[in-house]
Amino acid sequence: MAAVKLQQIGNTIYFSAVNATSGREIWRFDGNRRALEKISEFGEGAADMNVVNTEVFGEYLLVAERLPLNRGRIWAIHNESNEWRVVKEFDGPVRLFPSTSQTVWVGVGKSDGPGAALVGILVR
Repeated sequence: MAAVKLQQIGNTIYFSAVNATSGREIWRFDGNRRALEKISEFGEGAADMNVVNTEVFGEYLLVAERLPLNRGRIWAIHNESNEWRVVKEFDGPVRLFPSTSQTVWVGVGKSDGPGAALVGILVR
């Protein structure tokens, strides 16, 4: 299993990882229960979520996902309830940037291409 950037909320560590069975999905390690579990399944078999990157925002893990046709989607996963919800979809690829305020910064479009923008969104 190949992992990327680890994110921590309380005693829980989140990461995206890829394996031959599930493709790339979101996983978490609960330090209280000492348990590792896959918390996403966005396709059968090796079909995966196409995670671009993740960032922590309060009690949420935010996930930037690459969609077909060069589009992007931002997900919010609540740490305690494990509820998933779509925050916003974009007509262009997306990437999350760290934030210390109530605004999450999302890069939309290719950084070297026309129409690239940095957009602030609120997560509630």
